Amino acid sequence: MNAPSVAPLFCVRCGQAPPVQGAVCAPCYLATHTPARVPAIVRLEVCAHCGARHRRGSWGGPLASLRPAIEDEVRQAVEVAPDVGSWAFRLEGGEHDPTNFEYDVVVTGKAGHVPFETRTPIVVHIQRSTCTRCGRRAGGYYESILQLRAQGRTLAPEEVERCGVVIDRVLAQLHASGDLDSFLVKGETVKGGFDFYLGTVHAGRSIGRALQHEAGAVLRETASLVGRSKDGIDLYRVTISVKLPHARVGGFVGVGDVLHQVLAMGPRDAKLLDLGSHRRVTVPRATLDDEPALDPGAARDAVVVSESAGELQLLDPDTLRTVDVVKPAGFAAGGPGVRVVRWSDRLWLLPTG
Repeated sequence: MNAPSVAPLFCVRCGQAPPVQGAVCAPCYLATHTPARVPAIVRLEVCAHCGARHRRGSWGGPLASLRPAIEDEVRQAVEVAPDVGSWAFRLEGGEHDPTNFEYDVVVTGKAGHVPFETRTPIVVHIQRSTCTRCGRRAGGYYESILQLRAQGRTLAPEEVERCGVVIDRVLAQLHASGDLDSFLVKGETVKGGFDFYLGTVHAGRSIGRALQHEAGAVLRETASLVGRSKDGIDLYRVTISVKLPHARVGGFVGVGDVLHQVLAMGPRDAKLLDLGSHRRVTVPRATLDDEPALDPGAARDAVVVSESAGELQLLDPDTLRTVDVVKPAGFAAGGPGVRVVRWSDRLWLLPTG
């Protein structure tokens, strides 16, 4: 019959008491055991143009700071022994030059029942390259063209500027949602309007829908085959026609024999101000396509000569003759001048204030 084993009272390596891991004391265990290994150098690949990080075969988003990416790269590089449970590390040091950071990696934890702390020097080398997105931008790559036009009239410069604001906002929303491949490549004036070249079809469609909702634009989409991928998939380039309404927001449109100011345009309805009564009305957007329209610049200043309960006597801004204009209910000039629009051989008053 075998005698029961008895745990040693002294470390079998140095003879000191007590053993804490197997038959050895803590110092001897750590002297013969490596709880954590750290390589001498790790590399972090970063786009030189936008600051995106390359990891596991793909590019992420631009880094706000290198430090979290450096810590993550070092964490992935640390190798701990199988008997190490929970562990942590910290970096002591900093930038040596723009492409090299020198640190001491201090790893702490427990190997078995033995607490440990190791300190290992490491160099983090920043490898600058060009990410896929920046490479596409530099090469003029685009997947969709947004063609901005106006129905039956010349596109106004401020409408192009407004479209640019919408593009910036929509692209910012797409980037915030993780779609970093959507970007504006370029914009250029062309005969009849303005063209925007975009990195993805999704970007072109998203901007088109925004302009349809906010400006009442009519959308039409066509696609053309431009090649084939390495996997044999057909590649298409999409053209999105965005046609703004004949009547501009802030401008004027005649409905029947009454002039209206255009307050807002949606995909289905238009909100107007009846300049005969100064009441707001809503009409189907399509009904305005064939109506006569005036630009916002048609509004003029007119001097008030006199005012009665139902009329204003104005100095006509074109003929400089006095003319009587009927006031809408509740209208008051409130000063020496008013804004008017000439249409159908009469002057129409715009609301004051």
